[in-house]
Amino acid sequence: QTSIEKIAEEIKSINEGVQSLDMSVTEATENRKAESADYQELLQQDSAAVELLDMAKDRLNQFYNPKLAKETTTKGPYDLSLVQVSLHEQKPQASNGVVSMIATMVSDLKKEMSVAKVEEVNSQKEYEALVADEKE
Repeated sequence: QTSIEKIAEEIKSINEGVQSLDMSVTEATENRKAESADYQELLQQDSAAVELLDMAKDRLNQFYNPKLAKETTTKGPYDLSLVQVSLHEQKPQASNGVVSMIATMVSDLKKEMSVAKVEEVNSQKEYEALVADEKE
């Protein structure tokens, strides 16, 4: 009779442990999905910001430093050919501060995306290890 009660208690304890493991895996899965969604959103926002900053830098170069401007096939809303500025009035050094600031911002965004990618990979590995451990 007592051995049956001990076995019943062990079964109950094992079932509680399994339920606890299931809950922890479910929670880890939800956390991982949220982290992944945050990563995807960050990547989209930073990529859009880099693209926008590159366009701004190119626009500044078209005006201040035409030799550094990228050749584009699309027309922007402003036709810079209508702006009449004589060569002695252009001041490339005036744009250097803004252009270098934009370049720094682009660099910072790219670093942030690199760090986020490494964190995403590490988080995924940790999650997979947790799930693998829970299955054992």
